[in-house]
Amino acid sequence: MKNFELLFDLIADHPGLNIALIDDGSYDCEDKLVKFCQSINAKLYIKSLIPRNHIHGEALHVEEFKFTQERYNKQALQYDFLFICANIEDIKDMDSVANKIYRALKNAANLFLVVNKNMQFDFCTILEKSNFVALNTIDLNDEVNVVSAKKMHGWTKV
Repeated sequence: MKNFELLFDLIADHPGLNIALIDDGSYDCEDKLVKFCQSINAKLYIKSLIPRNHIHGEALHVEEFKFTQERYNKQALQYDFLFICANIEDIKDMDSVANKIYRALKNAANLFLVVNKNMQFDFCTILEKSNFVALNTIDLNDEVNVVSAKKMHGWTKV
């Protein structure tokens, strides 16, 4: 995906960051994110919606993933950044998915959600209902935008 690497400018170069990627192979995100995480000494957790056949190295944690699972993080690990590079337009209970994403993030963490431009408003509304703030859209190409959102300490339990 053209211009995807520009999102990395929004991530401070602090070693020890925990970054997660939910991926189904729909977009060309994984290899770019792997290289970036290696360059800043961050841990990358790939939540794969498809079978895997390649490994990238020790700083990479790959596990099978389904949006219907009860929790999106393991052993109370929370992520500093979460990228969703998957076709999510057909998920029936997106409100529940947004709530589980919110709980998997640290306070002040960022979410980057790749969506078709014609669906970005719907996803912004869903994320806002789940207590995300600072919602913005970032233009990647003619068909796809990234919705960015931030988890901040809020009053609502999701």
